Amino acid sequence: MVSIGALWLPILLSAILVFVVTFLLWMVSPHHRTDWSKLEDKGVMAALEQAGLPQEGQYQFNQGRGAVPGEHSGFLILFKSNMPKSLPLSLLQNVVISAAVAFVAARLLRPGIPFAEVFVPVAVMACLAYAAALPANSTWFGRSWSSTLKEMFDGIVYGLVTAAVFAWLWPS
Repeated sequence: MVSIGALWLPILLSAILVFVVTFLLWMVSPHHRTDWSKLEDKGVMAALEQAGLPQEGQYQFNQGRGAVPGEHSGFLILFKSNMPKSLPLSLLQNVVISAAVAFVAARLLRPGIPFAEVFVPVAVMACLAYAAALPANSTWFGRSWSSTLKEMFDGIVYGLVTAAVFAWLWPS
């Protein structure tokens, strides 16, 4: 068994590297550029303000009445992008995932084992942590499957980065 304290460097380094890879996949790579459709305002914001909706929140309309012809039910999420708030929260999420993976790996794996014996179980845990819950967004909330599958691909990349760092820095 490995001490969780012996894994502080892979926890932090994998979190930081995943943060960098996230930037590259979202800002440099073209594969997320079609995830969000553009909405011409044409009074949408004025209608939302008139309805008394605050700046941010999650809303449901026509609960359970979507089967009635001519009526629509759905969800609306209002979110004001806030990079100074979102970036540290994203990094914190990465640290929490890496720490959880480290907690399990430290109990399952012994010191000094080969790279592959660390990489495989850590990759499975980290890929699941980053990607497994994402299909619920398409299943229940109408997110496009294309967008969800691209985010799952990203999650697998994040998991592989995490596993590589843990396997490289695994205590001897």
